[in-house]
Amino acid sequence: MNPKMGRECYVCKSLFPSFVVTHEGKTDEVLRLYSEDMSMLVFVLYGDISLSISSPYSYENKIIEKRQFFLSPLGEESVITTLSDESKLLIYKFNQDAFYCVRHFLCQLGSLSNKFPTQNLGVLYLNDSLFEYLKSLTQLLKSKKYCSHYYDMMIEEIIIYLNEFYSRKELSSLFSPILGQDSDFRSFIYANYRKVNNVKELAKQKSMTTVTFNRHFIRAFGVSASNWIRERRKEEIKRDIMLTDLSFTELAFKYNFSSSAYFTIFCKNNWGKTPSEIRFNQK
Repeated sequence: MNPKMGRECYVCKSLFPSFVVTHEGKTDEVLRLYSEDMSMLVFVLYGDISLSISSPYSYENKIIEKRQFFLSPLGEESVITTLSDESKLLIYKFNQDAFYCVRHFLCQLGSLSNKFPTQNLGVLYLNDSLFEYLKSLTQLLKSKKYCSHYYDMMIEEIIIYLNEFYSRKELSSLFSPILGQDSDFRSFIYANYRKVNNVKELAKQKSMTTVTFNRHFIRAFGVSASNWIRERRKEEIKRDIMLTDLSFTELAFKYNFSSSAYFTIFCKNNWGKTPSEIRFNQK
């Protein structure tokens, strides 16, 4: 979910990316959030949602109520199912290099990442001040008439509200998946692991020996690089079977299987089901 250029400032006519977007969903509508280079803060303004977050070695499913918000980290997919026709979300996309205020904010929290315990999913409530600001921001975004310079200020204002109204412990727990000394290394992995054929090539891109690379990888992810990449590939294959309309022949080609038959064997060996059974008998 990368920001797309193209919206023009109605004052100075400059183009600027969509770092803040809104989403209004009907009951049981599914929204998938995934990016290899940007994390997202998801603010649930109205209507409860069901949230599923999966990674190679963990899975979490919970209800997020209206006026709550959470972090969808880069490299991890968040699947949102809206539970009412009134569901309204505001999604704030960012990375450490997007804005100085974001970089400084995350750097400050990073120094506290060892002080407070890490949670799998941190969820905070919107206080009245931040809720009212986000409501007005949503209306502004709908109008599509705003200056790109003011747009930058909107980004900073969200950070200001977080700094002002939430404790360092709350914020550190919320942002914990992207904090710490290994956050840059993790970002590199998410951005590049699909571009290589093996761990050796990935280590070379990082200008490390394979031994040093694996040591860093285990510290950052808790498992070896080869196991993580293998499990990540399995997770992505199953996700595409369940959540896309790609044919099984197309999926076999996408993931470099020599034939649809071998793709079916892979699925049966890993999940005990054929691709058709996985897609059409989801529980």
